[in-house]
Formats: sequence, structure tokens, C-alpha cells
Amino acid sequence: SREVSVLGGAGFRAMRSVGIRRLYGPVTKCRGIPLSWNCLRQSIHVIRTTSGLRLSSAPVSSHKRGRYEVMRISTCRWLALEATSSTDSSTYWPKHYYDEEEDDDDLGGSEIPGIQSLNAIAEKASTEADVKNAKDRRDDILSTQDLRPSRQRYVHNCFLKAAARAGDFKAATDAYALMVETDVPLNEKTFGKILLACNTSKESTVDHIHSWEQKAKEHGFQTPIIEGIVLHALAVKDSVEAAEGRLREIIKSGRKPNAVMYATVIYARAKHNLRAAEELFDEMIAQGIEPDNYCYTTLIHANAEAMQPERAESWLKDMISRGLTPDAVHYNSMIHACALNGDFNASVEWVKFMIRAGAQPTVITYNTILNSCAKSGQYERAEQCLGQMIVSGLEPDLTSYNSLIDACAGEGQGQRAEHWYEEMVLVGIAPNIYSFVGLMKAYAKVGHLAKVEFWMRELKKSGTPLNYVAYLVMISACRKGGQTTTAQQWFDDMKKEGVTHPKVYTALIQVYAFSKDLENMDKVFMELRANNFIPDTYTFNGIIQGCRMANDLKRAELYVQKMDKLRVTKNEMTLREMLKMYRKRSSVGKARIWLDKLEKEGVKPTAKTEAILAGWDPFNAVHNGRVSGK
Repeated sequence: SREVSVLGGAGFRAMRSVGIRRLYGPVTKCRGIPLSWNCLRQSIHVIRTTSGLRLSSAPVSSHKRGRYEVMRISTCRWLALEATSSTDSSTYWPKHYYDEEEDDDDLGGSEIPGIQSLNAIAEKASTEADVKNAKDRRDDILSTQDLRPSRQRYVHNCFLKAAARAGDFKAATDAYALMVETDVPLNEKTFGKILLACNTSKESTVDHIHSWEQKAKEHGFQTPIIEGIVLHALAVKDSVEAAEGRLREIIKSGRKPNAVMYATVIYARAKHNLRAAEELFDEMIAQGIEPDNYCYTTLIHANAEAMQPERAESWLKDMISRGLTPDAVHYNSMIHACALNGDFNASVEWVKFMIRAGAQPTVITYNTILNSCAKSGQYERAEQCLGQMIVSGLEPDLTSYNSLIDACAGEGQGQRAEHWYEEMVLVGIAPNIYSFVGLMKAYAKVGHLAKVEFWMRELKKSGTPLNYVAYLVMISACRKGGQTTTAQQWFDDMKKEGVTHPKVYTALIQVYAFSKDLENMDKVFMELRANNFIPDTYTFNGIIQGCRMANDLKRAELYVQKMDKLRVTKNEMTLREMLKMYRKRSSVGKARIWLDKLEKEGVKPTAKTEAILAGWDPFNAVHNGRVSGK
């Protein structure tokens, strides 16, 4: 026999490698050092591979730390494993501890050369390029090293993590096929990561979820973890009934769902029916399942989105009454609820309250308020908020500055928007397309077309990827001044850049319509249809308004027929524009027919429309006669 000091997993692995049958280790040498699960598993393997071992003394305590269980030495005692021929080791260790094959996902996998770099890529994977890098690293490890099957599985599972994080479902299924082809053993984590990839992928469907869940069952992995992932995947795919149905199946089978499963279904239900989600919460409580923080996060946020700050606050109080401590996420949802209601003062009060409660505001906290100010155009309050954010020791990010620029844009404060843009660049934050769009909107608001064009050119010079929003703002700014040539030039530039969107076509159509250039308006409309875009109500209303301004009733009626053919919904503005034209021509009969038609379609005249008809005596005489039955 030999003696080895117990200093961690490395000591146990060394012991195994030389075939030690008896270990005496002075625990005093590692007092206070956490002994990881890896360390415990290694010691168990020693017990299993000897003829039988007796545990003489093992004074350890167990507690949870994150997702791992940590064994810590509690007293200054000796840990001795003595070889005997009569002691059955199963007396001392639960049966599941010594599986037939070591699970290298928990044991020794991190020692594989090159695995650290693969893990680093997988942890941050978010794009197709990241998945490709992870695949290359995986292939390099597998082709250059002779690994036993369980360690090959560890490498494959690391790659599956990258696919899951990036939402690359195809890469995940390809990895599974390779594992099966090369006889690599599968485990729960393999199927869990494939289902997570299915969850995050835009291409996958609910059918894919069910298919992979069935494969997991066929391999013997019908576990709470797999069921939880499936529930979450169904919820994310917006299959509320399927997610709730699965929860009912679990309950019916006699298995008790946990708080996470309920929270997942509550999340799915809250997006469509908040009251039903709250009833599901009550059901969970009735079954004796204690809610966790995520349950309350879901309900508070859902009520915030529904613009019910009082109801959101009641859930926060209920959470505290159950002994749970709200964190910044819960308070941010409360601030969001107040912000959506335009209650700036209440948002600020919640920031003060969360500080008193011991939860520190985050960048998201202040960005929520800034976003509210941006939507309501309160640039002065937004500036105050940014100042308070800096005073509290937080650094504003790109979202902070963009929200502030948008707030200035809402009030047409171009110079203030430029000031904050320069401040952002000065502190080293690179602007994105929405930074430039905010500046363009600020000057478009006051009709300063030259400045709008200046910032559009600056956007192009910056090399920032373009999208339709910038061109939409640029072309819409041309409408006020009737700058049809400038609008057409930027529209052509958009097509050269390979950018296209029906809203930009609508903007150009309106530029020509408001300039009474109906011929070019027709050409742009035909180009829109040639690109298989469906014009919406807003597009047609702009056209009809242009026809009314150009006094072209016949053309307007033709476009109304196109609306009917394309089944585009009419609204009160459509009605109002047509009635203006009929009144100008004193076409009482057509006006009556048009009004009846729109009323049948559910479009009722408002005060603005009634004002158009109020002074039209011939129409009112006919209308009043019809009402009285004369």
C-alpha cells in the first residue's frame, strides 16, 4: 500500500493510475478547500474497482453551490479507505453514483487537450460563423486524439452547446447523426442540447420538438430535465395549448411537476391570456408547489406589458410575503409598467424604492426610463435620467444614447441630438444605424431636408449596414417640401444597395401623391405590385388622398376597386377622403351608396366625417328622409 494526501480530484486520479488499494489521507491538509463532485466521483471509482472497501471516517457536509453539489470537510479528521474482502461498498454509496461507465461530462472531460478553446467558443456562440468555428475545433480534437467513447461524447456535447446557443438546429442534428454513425454513446445532455437548439431555432417547428422528445424516450431519457426543456420549447414556439397539455399529462401520469415547469406554462399563457396565467399560478399553489422567482418575474412582466402597474405591484407584494427577495429584474418590470403608462415620476420612485430594498439599479433600469422618455418626446427628462445614471456609477451604453437621441428627435431638437451623438462617440461608443436614424428624424420633424440628407450621407460613409428604416425616414422627409426628384434619387440608391421594403414604396408613393404627380405615383405602385408586395390600408389612403388633392375622382374609384380585389381593409380615413370628393361634385347618390357600403363593412363615421356631411344640405335631406322612412 501507499499513502497519498487528499488534495482534490488530481490526487484521486493519481491513486487510480497506480492501482492503490488503501488510502490514508490527512484531511487537515485540505480543510476549507471545497472537494468537487469530480473529486467525489473519482474516490467512488476507487471503491468500485477494489475487492471491497470499508469507510472508516468521512465527516463531510453537503450543500448546493450553483448547479454543482460541493462536498466540504467539516472537521479536522482523517478520511481513511481501508481495503477489506468482506465489506460491500453499496452500503455506503447510493446506487446511481457508480454507473457502469463514467460520465465524462462531469469527470475529466475538461482535461481533453483543446477542449477549453471549444468550450470558450460554445459559451459565446450566437452566429452561424461561431458554430462553424466550434465545428472546426471539434473536428480537430477528434481527428488528432485517440479518445475513448465517453470523452468523444463530451467533445460532441460541447459542440452541441454552441449549436444550441446559436439556434442552429441543422448543425445539432448533423452532430447527432455523426455521433450515431461513429458509435458515440448518447446521454441526457446530448438530447437536452439538441432540444435547446430546436427551441432557439427559427426554422424548427413543434413537430421537431415532439420528434426529438420521442428519440430521447427511446434511449431511456424521459427525465424532468428533458420534460422541462420540451415544455419551454413548446412555450417559445407559441404552442400554448401543447405546453399546457403536456403539463396535464405529467400530472395525470402521477409525476409531480416542479415550479419551473409551471412557470414555463404560465409564461406561455401570459402572452395571450393574462387571467388564465394567474389562474394557473393559483393551481400551482393549491398543489403545494412553492413558486420561485421566475414565476413572479413572468406575472409581473406580463402585467407590465398589459399596462396594469397596480396589478404588477400586487404580485410583487405577494412575492415578498412568501419570503422571496425581488431582484433588479422584478423592479425593472415595475419601472417598465410605469414607463408604458407615461408615468415618469412613478418610474423614478420605483428606482428609489429598489435602492432602499437593497437591489441596485442596472443599466437596463435607466434604459427603461430613457426609452419611455423617447416614446413621449421628453428629452429634458431623458437628459436628467442619463445624468442620474452616470452619478450612480453606471456607464451608459449604446441603447442609452440612442434612446436619448430619439427623445430629442421627438421634439425636433436636432442640435441636442447632435450633442449627445458627439458625446457618445467621445466616450468610445460606436454608433449604429439607429443612432443616425434618430438624428435624421430630429431634422425631418422640423422639415430641415438638407440636414436629413447630411446625416444620411454620414451613415453611408460610416460603413454601417443599411436597412430600410433609414431610407424610409429620408424619403418621408422629402414629402413635406414636395422634393420628388430627391426622393426618387434616394429610392434608386436604396435599390442599388439591395435594400427593399413595401413601407419605402408607400413613402415614395405619398411623395408623388402629395405633389399631385399621379403618373409617377401609378408607376411606383405598379413596381410595388411587380415585386409581389401587398399594399396596405395606409398605402391606399395616401393614393386616394393624392387623387382628392389632384381632383381625380375616377382614379380614386379605380384604386378603391383594387382595394376590394386585394381584400385590403378600408378605414374611416378612406371613407372621409372619398366623401370629400363626392361632396365637391355634389354626387349625393354616390356618397349615399359609398356610406352604406362602408357601414356594412363595419366602418362607422366619426366626428371628422360627420363634419364633412354637416353642411351638405342635399345629402342631409336624402339621409334624413331615409332615416324617417319617407
